[in-house]
Amino acid sequence: MSRIVPFNFRCPSCGKEEKKEIYQSVNVTANPELKDKVLKRTINAISCPACGKNYTIDEPLLYHDMDKKVMIYYYPKKMETQRKELEEELKKTMSKLPPEHTAKIKTKIFFDYDNFIEEINHL
Repeated sequence: MSRIVPFNFRCPSCGKEEKKEIYQSVNVTANPELKDKVLKRTINAISCPACGKNYTIDEPLLYHDMDKKVMIYYYPKKMETQRKELEEELKKTMSKLPPEHTAKIKTKIFFDYDNFIEEINHL
């Protein structure tokens, strides 16, 4: 299941503040239309209602394809210093799930969106 969360957006151009919603995870098996948005970088695109400028929110995103048995995580480059902690957190999360659900699931973490997209395109 895809997950949408609230996000406090402040426009870098005009300073307008507004609550928006962004995707924290996408399940392309349940919501196949989201794959195209991930690949086109429009998944968390926001337009400022005041000045009309467009932005893509650079926040962590989980890409889950149940048919292909992959869970691919994207984290902004600024979080790369936390790589070990994020990898450990992923291991802990996976270990809490029943083995029959996780045995064949491939997981990967990316800190570069281009590499994230490349991985998805090669599935």
